[in-house]
Amino acid sequence: MIPMNDPPEDPPPQVTIFDVRRDIEDEIAGRSALREILTTLDRMLWFAWSRPEWSFKQVPPSKRQHVFDAEASATARDVAIEQVKEAADMAWKVEAFAAIDYVCRLREEFTTDAVWWKLAQRGVGLPREPRAMGAIMRKAVLAGLCEPTNQTRKSVRVDCHRRPLQVWKSKVKGIR
Repeated sequence: MIPMNDPPEDPPPQVTIFDVRRDIEDEIAGRSALREILTTLDRMLWFAWSRPEWSFKQVPPSKRQHVFDAEASATARDVAIEQVKEAADMAWKVEAFAAIDYVCRLREEFTTDAVWWKLAQRGVGLPREPRAMGAIMRKAVLAGLCEPTNQTRKSVRVDCHRRPLQVWKSKVKGIR
């Protein structure tokens, strides 16, 4: 008599860094400790993808979709903006918001070049993280000072190398 064996077990599923990152994103809900873990995972991912011996073709097709995932991209954007905002000096944030308020009341449309000009005119130096301006602009939108348009204009600031900047529309022009 031939002994009856149990059917072979399915191999355990392979867990990749993409799976771990997705699970953490599901859990994040505003907790900064998990944001640090996400940052570490992003660095690990960048390291893995920058290695020539670990080519894109070695990533299973089912995992490639996470690179072009709109929801994950939005989450990463929000986490990055929050990190940048937290890194900026409080005094600089107050000055930047005041400069945005000033420009909004003076002009109907503007770019952040006008805000940077007003900060320079007031003698306010650069923040530790120049991307903090994006976080402050989002705060201005939430405060009802301005809104983005579908237009861009080339920057006149030398450090921007004439890159296109978002044009913003004031909601408070002329209001004192």
